Amino acid sequence: MEVRLLLLGKHGAGKSATGNSILGKAVFESRCSEQPLTKRCQRENGVTQGREVVVIDTPDLFSSIDDIACVDNKRCNIKHCLELSAPSLHALLLVLPIGNCTVEDGQTAEHIQKVFEAKARRHTIIVFTCKDNLKDGSLEEYVKSNSPVQDLVQCFGGRYCAFNNKATKDEQDAQVKALLCKVQDLVENEGPFVVNLRDEDGRFQDSVNEEPSQRKDHPHEPLHIILMGKSGTGKSASGNTILRKTEFHSQLKAQPVTTSCQVGRTMWNGQDIVVVDTPSLCWESRAEGDLSQVKKAVNECRSHYKEGSTVLVVVLQLGRITRGDKKAVVDLKCIFGAEAMEHMIVLFTWKEDLENGNLDDYVNNTDNKYLKNIIKKCKGRYCGFNNKETGQAREDQAKELLTMASKVIKCGGQHKHPSTWHVGKIIKIRKSSPNY
Repeated sequence: MEVRLLLLGKHGAGKSATGNSILGKAVFESRCSEQPLTKRCQRENGVTQGREVVVIDTPDLFSSIDDIACVDNKRCNIKHCLELSAPSLHALLLVLPIGNCTVEDGQTAEHIQKVFEAKARRHTIIVFTCKDNLKDGSLEEYVKSNSPVQDLVQCFGGRYCAFNNKATKDEQDAQVKALLCKVQDLVENEGPFVVNLRDEDGRFQDSVNEEPSQRKDHPHEPLHIILMGKSGTGKSASGNTILRKTEFHSQLKAQPVTTSCQVGRTMWNGQDIVVVDTPSLCWESRAEGDLSQVKKAVNECRSHYKEGSTVLVVVLQLGRITRGDKKAVVDLKCIFGAEAMEHMIVLFTWKEDLENGNLDDYVNNTDNKYLKNIIKKCKGRYCGFNNKETGQAREDQAKELLTMASKVIKCGGQHKHPSTWHVGKIIKIRKSSPNY
């Protein structure tokens, strides 16, 4: 699974150097300078410690603002930062140099919570740079002996580590490994941090000055489509059809091609569209084996659900409802709640198999009681894709689904999925359900 990290902190803290250490390569400009080198947010990725890692480097977003030009620049950078971070992060890394904790660092912590919401505290790890300045002292002693530092650490749940960005490769590898272990523990306990791009509660007071009345014209700007279903139904190909470009890897194979959530973005009818392609959650190894894998997969899937702008789409292959499809529906209800189907759309793939037939006739005349029950629970919302279509026919298919999804949101037809869930309950339901 991809690990997504956001670097935050004041100018000169060592954010860019830390990003280079994490990725194991010099992708961010980093050198000693009185003037900030990082002018805008930058997102880079690489493989480290055997894992795909995405690092987002940022300029100084939260220090004191002196003039209007600076305000405008910070506003743009904060907006860009949120866009690069969406839909979720695994950790926010607050970078602080050892021996130089100031009042401004405390203010930075406050601003982070204003922009990223109070829950950001539970997803933040402090990364102390200039570890070499400790010399023979320990990091724990440094924290305990410095009251402002100790208060800051406690504010973020006591999570911290230290980097020497001039260290040898072996030492840097050890530093990164320790950080990624803390990130993994954080995600297992809290789940990923969901980034909210919407600002109607006015919390972006330092970066957004738009009046509430101006926002009413755009009540539902980043629409989220989450594609659910068993492996092989055509979720990835359908996602490409919706996006009108090849974003997701789609191939007919015996083993699942999609092994973690993938995200694609497009614009449609003046609206931002986010499409999430999900893996099959009902692999036998997950159903009966490692519960931590189930937890990780479900947490990742839930992290992409944005209340107020998300529509769930269950993907079924036309004419072929299998035990795996039924398992997928059971999983969906476990993850998002039993009421999820009332606010969902059924998407049939392989529409070309109808040849000259009509999808409405197929649905109305089917003798498959299970399928009829699903359509009924989804309040009759369904459509069909031929993912081999091109040109206007392909556009029309995407338009039909997106129009239907927009109506679900506009009509208030979206529930709030349960705030908590338990792996044991999911496994219990899987074992007790006749569809499992």
